[in-house]
Amino acid sequence: MHIPIDLTIHHVGDDVVAGWPPAKAGPLKLGFNLPHVHGPATLHIDVMGTQAEHNEVFINGTRVGHLRGNSSTEEFARTELKVPISAMKQGYNRIMIMGGLIDSQPGEPDDFLVSNIHLHAAG
Repeated sequence: MHIPIDLTIHHVGDDVVAGWPPAKAGPLKLGFNLPHVHGPATLHIDVMGTQAEHNEVFINGTRVGHLRGNSSTEEFARTELKVPISAMKQGYNRIMIMGGLIDSQPGEPDDFLVSNIHLHAAG
């Protein structure tokens, strides 16, 4: 079962970056519905411009991993995260993507783009 969550481009961070959509300060929170849950799933997120090592992804409060590093500002790279069945529920679910701090710049949050967020689930 393929479930599109959000296919638009989101800018997570706090800076103005030429050519990017306006920044979304704080975590990106998106909702999606699952008609049923039969097994684990794979979450796909395209990312661009990630510098921090700890841009974390949560589903319903359960950490499912972190975004792939992709410092390119010209091409997206796919992150694939395994989502355990225990992190999902039938009905409304919430994904949260939290930007981390850049290791080489203490206190500076990462600015990056995410897009094409979808879930491949059993069933």
